[in-house]
Parts: sequence; C-alpha cells; structure tokens
Amino acid sequence: PDPPPGNWLYSNWNVADSSFVERMTTPPDPPGDFSEVPEPRFLDVSRENPHDRAIGWLADRGVTRGCDAGRFCPDQAVTRGQMAAFLHRFVPDLGFGADGVGFGDVESDSPFASDIAWLVGTGLTRGCDESSFCPEYPVTRGQMAAFLFRLFGGEADIGEGGFADVGSESPFVAEIAWLADTGISNGCGADRFCPNAPVTRSQMASFLYRVSEMYLDDD
Repeated sequence: PDPPPGNWLYSNWNVADSSFVERMTTPPDPPGDFSEVPEPRFLDVSRENPHDRAIGWLADRGVTRGCDAGRFCPDQAVTRGQMAAFLHRFVPDLGFGADGVGFGDVESDSPFASDIAWLVGTGLTRGCDESSFCPEYPVTRGQMAAFLFRLFGGEADIGEGGFADVGSESPFVAEIAWLADTGISNGCGADRFCPNAPVTRSQMASFLYRVSEMYLDDD
C-alpha cells in the first residue's frame, strides 16, 4: 500500500482509488434486527392498531398511563373527567383565567378534581349544567371538536366541513369544520363525522398527536 518512489506501483496504483480496496471495505449494515423492536407499550394495543404510534406518543409525553396495569383500553369512551386530565397534561402551562368553579358531583378527593378545576378555570367548559360537571359522562366527537377548537382554533378561519351528518343547526358545526380543514379528523367514514358518537381513547390519542404536530413545539 506504500510503494517506494520509482517503483511501478508508485506511479500506477492509487491506494485511495483501488477496486481491490473497494471490495475489501465493510459492507453496509444489514436491515434492522427485528428481535430488538420493543414490545408494544400496552398489552391491549397491538402494532397493527392504526392508533398504536399515537398511543405510544401519548404515554411518552405523560398524558396517560393507561386505564389500569398494562392496558390502555383503546375502545373505551373518553369520559369528561378523563378529557380534563388529558388536556391538562397536554398543555399544562396554559394559565387560568379564573379560579376553578366547584361542582356538586366532583369531590375534592376525585382523581380528576384538579384537572376539572383547571379546565373550568381556563374557560374551556362551564360543566354540563349550572352545578354539575358530569365527570363520568362520555365525551362525544362533537364535544371533543369543541374542546380542541377552544384550545387551538381561536381566530382560525372556518371553511366547509362537508359532513353529511353535521348540519348548519349543529352546535358544533364550526368546530367540526375546523377539525376537517386542518386534517385533524377526516370523519368516521363515508362523508360522516358521527358527532354524537363517543370519542374513544385511541381516537383521542390520534387527535392529540395530530394537534401536537401542528401547534406544539416538542423539540
């Protein structure tokens, strides 16, 4: 590899441009070792679940620890108490506009008491009536649209949602149109949004994941 001056190799062989050396270089790395792929975070969320990535991201961010030991319960409806906790953990730095209002159905030792107080204090909701929050009630997809719009939609221009089951008389027509315009939701299929259907925990994971990509800086 280092011939002396005057030698034929000195004049005719460039060690940096040798096909022999090229043949001896280290081959590229083989495809990844799939035995090293980590197991799914939750026992009831497989890699084939279309929401798997979003659910893992939600857990990594600390927004959820699952529904019990090792499970996420992806098909369960999100309750109003859970929604308060999801949003509080999702944007914990959002300040209060007023003190949280007390509700007759939210005990001080409730696991969601501080989250519900935060949610009301930010002005995102006033409860389900004048004295109740209804923490165990499921959140509908229309209500979910309203929560996210109030958090991030703000001054956004609203276009046409274009869902056959969301008429102009719907209380959430603007919020649902915003979800569609931003691509946060494409509906439940066949030009429908299913505004009165409960939003599932796995769907909520994907909605928050898409919102984060658009509005939050995770760097």
